[in-house]
Amino acid sequence: MKQLYVLLAAAWLTGLLGGPGAAAVRAADLTIRVEPESRVAWIGIVRRFNDDGSLARPVDPKAKFEAPYCDRTARRATASFDRLPPGIYDAIVFLKDGTRIEGYHWPIFNEFEDPEDPVFQSPPPDEVAEIVREKILGKRYYENKVTPLDMAGDEERVRVLMQLLRDRKTSYDGQYGAPVATLRYEIWQFTNYYGGWLRDKKSKVLHRILDAKERLRKKTWVWDRKLGGFAVGKNSRGITLRYRIPGDLSKLPGLHPY
Repeated sequence: MKQLYVLLAAAWLTGLLGGPGAAAVRAADLTIRVEPESRVAWIGIVRRFNDDGSLARPVDPKAKFEAPYCDRTARRATASFDRLPPGIYDAIVFLKDGTRIEGYHWPIFNEFEDPEDPVFQSPPPDEVAEIVREKILGKRYYENKVTPLDMAGDEERVRVLMQLLRDRKTSYDGQYGAPVATLRYEIWQFTNYYGGWLRDKKSKVLHRILDAKERLRKKTWVWDRKLGGFAVGKNSRGITLRYRIPGDLSKLPGLHPY
């Protein structure tokens, strides 16, 4: 009995002092608190990309708006995620009214890049942004509504969060028995080659959605960089984010009812 008491006391002290067995008091890798709490249905996190910028998993073409892939989820307004594999995570917040607020970050396009390159911490100069926007809107696409939602970069490289929506007649209409819409979110990169801006061939696909047109056009799916780019490392301290839902969601880029 005395030996058991000594073992229990040692285990308690180890946890208290932060020794190898201190799992009970170990800080969570990532804690997200969303306010107002009464509006939150659930919170999820996802590691989209590997360290070399490649997709961590194939994009699911059958994914549903209400059920995106997440590495972890929590059905509460304050969520703590522990023992996460190292990587960069984005958060997805679903509100009780069905609104989806999604975080994102700018992934690397070249495995030799620095993922914390300060170039992509701010918008490009206005004249550069206008050139890139004209390049995008001057092309023809399968989708009839192509919208650059956000940009970051400088005079040499620019990355763009893209929304590509087709809500015109498609070959899928017959299969579904009703008009359908396709929606894609991607990250594109443009590079300035001796004064001429060209889009890189590779894109980073975030989502592909196929849904009934009348259903999709009622959805709110907006993007906020404040909810993305959480770098969890083997030796990093816990990350805590306190996020307040904007009072006017129409100011966030993305899909709004139309």
